[in-house]
Amino acid sequence: MPFPFRKKREIFEISGPAKLALLGSTPVRNPTLEWAKGEDGRVVLLLPRKRTSSIVRRVFRLQPFKRVRFDVMGSFVWELCDGKRTVGDIIQEIQKTYSLTRKEAETPLLAHLDRLQERRMIGMLREVDGRQRQKRSRREKK
Repeated sequence: MPFPFRKKREIFEISGPAKLALLGSTPVRNPTLEWAKGEDGRVVLLLPRKRTSSIVRRVFRLQPFKRVRFDVMGSFVWELCDGKRTVGDIIQEIQKTYSLTRKEAETPLLAHLDRLQERRMIGMLREVDGRQRQKRSRREKK
């Protein structure tokens, strides 16, 4: 029996014009975030912590930032989010590197990019009338 407080993530399919627009979008890293490549080749992001009192920081010995470490595939995708490649280009790179079909590469990539965008680690640029414009996130629309 599943726990009543656990949410199930919905798996969604994007199709039609929305999918074409997304595949033509260009993911760009958040320039305010610091990141580095570890010894094992994995990317480590340093995210600033939300405001916490100095007492709480001293008691729990909290750093002013939180480390987020990507796995191998996440690190590969993070490095490709350089503002030059579109989502379609990144899918092709994943297909070549990991010998996957388009569907096998596309579905987890779109979910991963969605999570990164929700957490404001990346932004999506889309080309409109020959100019790059930043796509508004769901939170900004509300």
